[in-house]
Amino acid sequence: EDTLLQAGWSDPDFAWSPDGRWLAYTRDDEQFNTDVWIIPAAGGEAVNVSMHPDADYDPVWSPDGRKLAFISKKSGGRNDADNTDVYMVFLQKADDEKTAEDWELEEEAKKAPKPEPKKEEGESAEGEEKEAEEEPKLEVKIDFEDIHLRIRGVTSQIGNKGGIAFSPDSKTIAFTSNNTGDWDLWAIQWDGSEMKQLTQGGTFPGALRWSKDGSKIYFLRRGGMVQSVAAQGGPPTGHGFSAGLTVDHPAERAQKYEEAWRVLNARFYDPEFHGADWNAAREKFRPWALAAVETRDFNDMVNLMFGQLDASHMGIRGPASGGPNDNTGFLGLAFDAEHTGPGLKIASVMKGAPCDLISSKVEPGEYILAIDGEPVSMAVNINPLLVDTVGKKVVLTVAAAPDAEETRRVIVRPTSYGAIQQLLYERFVDERRAIADELGGGKIGYLHVQVMGQPSLERFERELFSVADGKDAIIIDVRNNGGGWTTDMMLAMLQVKPHAYTIPRNGPRGYPVSERLPLYAWWKPVVVMCNEYSYSNAEIFSWAIKVLKRGLVIGQQTNGAVISTGAAGLIDGSYVRVPGRGWYVYGTDIDQERNGCPPDIVVEVQPGDEAAGVDRQLERAVQELLKQIQ
Repeated sequence: EDTLLQAGWSDPDFAWSPDGRWLAYTRDDEQFNTDVWIIPAAGGEAVNVSMHPDADYDPVWSPDGRKLAFISKKSGGRNDADNTDVYMVFLQKADDEKTAEDWELEEEAKKAPKPEPKKEEGESAEGEEKEAEEEPKLEVKIDFEDIHLRIRGVTSQIGNKGGIAFSPDSKTIAFTSNNTGDWDLWAIQWDGSEMKQLTQGGTFPGALRWSKDGSKIYFLRRGGMVQSVAAQGGPPTGHGFSAGLTVDHPAERAQKYEEAWRVLNARFYDPEFHGADWNAAREKFRPWALAAVETRDFNDMVNLMFGQLDASHMGIRGPASGGPNDNTGFLGLAFDAEHTGPGLKIASVMKGAPCDLISSKVEPGEYILAIDGEPVSMAVNINPLLVDTVGKKVVLTVAAAPDAEETRRVIVRPTSYGAIQQLLYERFVDERRAIADELGGGKIGYLHVQVMGQPSLERFERELFSVADGKDAIIIDVRNNGGGWTTDMMLAMLQVKPHAYTIPRNGPRGYPVSERLPLYAWWKPVVVMCNEYSYSNAEIFSWAIKVLKRGLVIGQQTNGAVISTGAAGLIDGSYVRVPGRGWYVYGTDIDQERNGCPPDIVVEVQPGDEAAGVDRQLERAVQELLKQIQ
């Protein structure tokens, strides 16, 4: 018979107590904070054990039923995703109050020989043996009053933790950590002493299990290998096994299709499915999906089914092919397309690119006649000559003219496509900043936010000082920003209200920002720029600036692609994205999905603007700020 213990909107993870009478589990509240709870398995009132506004998860009971351990971000701050630790709570208050001496005395009492039981007259030896074999039945007892105040930290180190497993005697906790950069296996005593690293070099262990005698820990190494390591550490031992698997590909494909549909059916953020007939979509695309032979064709059909929902943050991916991938090197040069003679005429050299370094510098107007001895021209595709050259030496033959007799050898190390894209981005920012500086007379700072992620957030805070200090106003540009999560951190820097000021002896009026504020702060006027290529969290940021009336929003309406998304794995290792949490504008209840942020001032980009170096939206932003500060 099924018993509903707790209703909720998120999937809990849970663990049974050793006596089977309790369940520890985690769940999200309406603020999406995860806490650890305990509830009787027979049903009853649940108790919040962790009671903390940061993530607490992965509860594990000790075998003796006296402790509960879990992972928490208590010491790292809610936005520090790379700093979690192992925490523990004694379930009985008496255990929590014990001193180290008390625990030593308890251990000595366990080791002391037990007194012989008195034999009553007429008692048989058989009955005596039977009584000796009976073990006391384990019963987990919990003192719930102020249990959250008894929580104590076990580990305290930089990095994430996971995979908690208690030793059979409940004294040692094994866990995984990326403290050294790679995920490895560690162990520590419950009181935080004797922490040691058991594996080295990035074993990426999972599914930790102690041996019954506590002498070793078994784990699943990344790649599927079963290994074990001694409880004191050392080289892991592999445990070979073989298994056969026969895959019925048509049946697997049918299973994948149903799984993909069911995940969205249960977890898509809008229960009305944006007005689509989700059942009809399943029937319409199933025959085409099941007729597909190639994985990419199957995925296309699933994505067409998903497309009926007319929503962002969706799609099916994988499984990974694992095929070869050429890594072409890039020089960071642009060539003159009108030059038809021998060699390639250099039109421009990208700042910071491999050919802009002191040791490998070439100049616009020079000619590259050969790459590693192979003659080149506009009729030659140079990419095959640069395959697998990233970071490796390549010899360029350079001359002042295509027919020059005198040449020079330039040794260059090509860089990756991603690095070139970043240099192009930096050039874009430099050009916008120069425009803002010129049009604003040096009074207006310009900051572009590339992605709503940690590196861009750190750059934003840094440039609030390095770029904007001394300015009267700033432009925050989130055009072409693909999204992320940092809106509230940025707002925390822009929404600080002054409550006091300080004056040191013979010093200026100011405020000790670096000492007292958790983040740098900007109090002066702001304009935010967005466009149709601003996505997700960049749109949330634009909406927030409008709702909070922090400044004008200028540009084009954002894309309207705003849903928090996760992922769900399918039977063959592929996965689907699951947009499970909608975002709505405070005060108007506008669903930000399919409703992009409308700027306060719309400025359309005209054909030819980019080629001419014109940025109408930036020009208008400068004009509006000048009105405010004059």
